[in-house]
Amino acid sequence: MLKQVIKASSQKYVIVVFGASWCKPCHQSMPIIRKYISANKKTINPIFISTSDWLEASEERAYIDKYQFNNYPLLMVDIYKYGTKYAGWDRLTNFTTELLPKPLEYAAYPTYLLFNNKGEFIIKMNAPFDTKKLDKILAED
Repeated sequence: MLKQVIKASSQKYVIVVFGASWCKPCHQSMPIIRKYISANKKTINPIFISTSDWLEASEERAYIDKYQFNNYPLLMVDIYKYGTKYAGWDRLTNFTTELLPKPLEYAAYPTYLLFNNKGEFIIKMNAPFDTKKLDKILAED
């Protein structure tokens, strides 16, 4: 499903943001992401993914909305399909195996995956959100 959402993007790039409302580094990076997306809205779209339990869906939506990302998708990873380990590390690794050419070696919150709108994987980043690295990639086109 996520691959179809990525391919449906009207922008050239999609940044998939894996985070959670309880994650302090996720909260710290959100203002930076917000500023970056606002400055590059014609080039890049965010998609937010939470691996929290579906019972926490309203908390996760409130976390995204707090940073004015109300109009962007928030997807919840199915814990029954991808793993029930509480912290979600196995969920994140299992979920991304369908998207990436090889499994993530290290999965933590927040994790950022950049794709083009053809669904091709470009780069994985962890916190902090690296705007310079993204600028370099976007400038290469």
